[in-house]
Amino acid sequence: MGVDVGLNFTKFSSDSLDLRTKMQPAIGVFGNYKLTNKLFVNLSADYSIRSSISPKPYLKIVNQYVDLDLKLQYEFYKGVYFNAGAMYSYMLASKATYNNDGSDKFSINAYGSDISVVLGMGFRVSRAINFEFNYFIPTSSNIKTNFQIGVVVELNNKKIPKPITYTQIVNEESRKQIQELKNGILLVRLHKNQKSIDAMRRVGKDKKADKSELKQLKKNTNIVFGFVNNFDFCEYHFFYSENSANVKAKNYNEIFLSKDLKVDSAIVIDKNKPIFIAEFNFLDEDTTQYFSEITYRQNDEGKMIAVENYYSSSSMSFQDLVIKDSTYTQLQRPFPYCTRGPSFMRKGISDGKEIIIKGDKNPYSRRIYKMNNNLHRFYRFSAQK
Repeated sequence: MGVDVGLNFTKFSSDSLDLRTKMQPAIGVFGNYKLTNKLFVNLSADYSIRSSISPKPYLKIVNQYVDLDLKLQYEFYKGVYFNAGAMYSYMLASKATYNNDGSDKFSINAYGSDISVVLGMGFRVSRAINFEFNYFIPTSSNIKTNFQIGVVVELNNKKIPKPITYTQIVNEESRKQIQELKNGILLVRLHKNQKSIDAMRRVGKDKKADKSELKQLKKNTNIVFGFVNNFDFCEYHFFYSENSANVKAKNYNEIFLSKDLKVDSAIVIDKNKPIFIAEFNFLDEDTTQYFSEITYRQNDEGKMIAVENYYSSSSMSFQDLVIKDSTYTQLQRPFPYCTRGPSFMRKGISDGKEIIIKGDKNPYSRRIYKMNNNLHRFYRFSAQK
């Protein structure tokens, strides 16, 4: 919906007079209906004056019309469109003047209502303003030529925001989460497998229970020192899975562990900070394919190219380092919520430089190092958005 103003350049036909083109104004309103991204229907109603003049003998003909236009507009290039349609011109009045001062004016009946074919082009100069050039091919023999130059102003052309996609929502949520984690606390959940060990003891398998208990203790110790040596993205603490309900309820009294896996009542955290959970566990089954890392290889032209490596759900045969929110819900991409890969790696890459991973004989150091590095990178990337 909008208004249009223009100038008509009209030349009427006459067998006895040398009528010439005269410029007169036109003004009206219009509306557009979108058929496709490039095709529109345009309907307009204008008050329009058309005139011609004969210098010798002096005669000025002035006709007043109501023009009803129906056009198709096709945008064949960005901001440039083609018009084609029809115009019905309803005659309001037709007068002639013999004197330059307009004193000798009288009505004539030589002209009437008319139908014209419309052809033209338009150019968008801003979001709400267009220039148009239209040529009208009359069906009446009384009009020889008629074209119009106009300015079209769209009054309701508010920029309609594009609908937010699921990907945009997830991306924004991930950027928010990485900021929260940087300023928050990562609580690392360790497992004892106490129920399984107790069950073995009840059936007299004490040696197997002792072996399982020792194995779990060694795993937890390796995880703790893997974090101590390779993680610096944010504040972190450790707790046993038996206190999972307390953590979810934000009851943090005497549940956090020291480096030697003893409860340390001196460890107190700020309950107002965002809380995230990390643990070595299997990924949720709904993750069918996810990013692991970027490696570099040589292409056929001898150039080094980056290759993204992904794993599918069918390859989940070992535990990954996974980050979850405070309700133990697994995060999702693009947040780097999980890492996997070989247990041992003596050398790593950090910002293009070769480094030694601390505690490289620790089977969990590699994944903790990767997680720390991925979090730093994603944080820097998100800060640039």
